[in-house]
Amino acid sequence: MMDKRNFQFLAVVSLLLMAASSAAASVNLVTNGNFATAAFTGWTTIPAASGSDFSVWPNCGPSGEHCAAFGGTTAGYYDAIQQTLVTTPGQGYQVAFSLYTDSSPRDFQVLWNGTQIYDNSGVGTDTWIPLSFNEVGTGSDTLTFQGYNVPSFDELTDVSVSSTPEPAYYPLVALGLLVVPVWRQRRKAA
Repeated sequence: MMDKRNFQFLAVVSLLLMAASSAAASVNLVTNGNFATAAFTGWTTIPAASGSDFSVWPNCGPSGEHCAAFGGTTAGYYDAIQQTLVTTPGQGYQVAFSLYTDSSPRDFQVLWNGTQIYDNSGVGTDTWIPLSFNEVGTGSDTLTFQGYNVPSFDELTDVSVSSTPEPAYYPLVALGLLVVPVWRQRRKAA
C-alpha cells in the first residue's frame, strides 16, 4: 500500500527523470558550432575551385563572439564547411543556426546528407536571423554549409544539431499525468 509520502516521493522522482531525459535529448552534436576556437576546428573545409575567400571572424554574430564568413569572389563557386555527425537512425533532429547575408550576387546553402534544406540566394537579409529545420538521422549524417558572396560576406554562427523528442513522448507524459490523479482519487474512495 502506498501512503501519501511514498506517492509524493514517486511523483517527484518521476518528474526529475522526465526532466533529465528531456535535457539529455538536447545535447548539441556539432563541434565548435559557434566558432569559439577562432578557427574551423572540428569542421572539414572545402575551398571553392575559383575565388575562395572564407575564414572565421571575431566580434560578430548575435552574441558578438565568432562566426564563419563566406565571401567567395567567383559567382557559382562555393566555399564549404561540413561535419559528419553520429546520430541515431530514425531519430528526429533539429538543425539550427544564425545567418547574416549581405548584398548580391551571392548564394548560401545548407545541406543534410547532400540534400539541400535551405537556400538563400539573391537579396540578403541584412540582419541576423535564427533558422531551424527538422531532419531525420541515419546513423552518420553530414551537415554542410556553403556559400559565395562576390561583393561582401555571408556570416554563420550558433550551429547546433540536437535530437528532438520522439513523437509519442508528449502524449505518453500527458497520459501519465492524467492517470495519477485518477489513481489517487480511486485510492481515496476505497
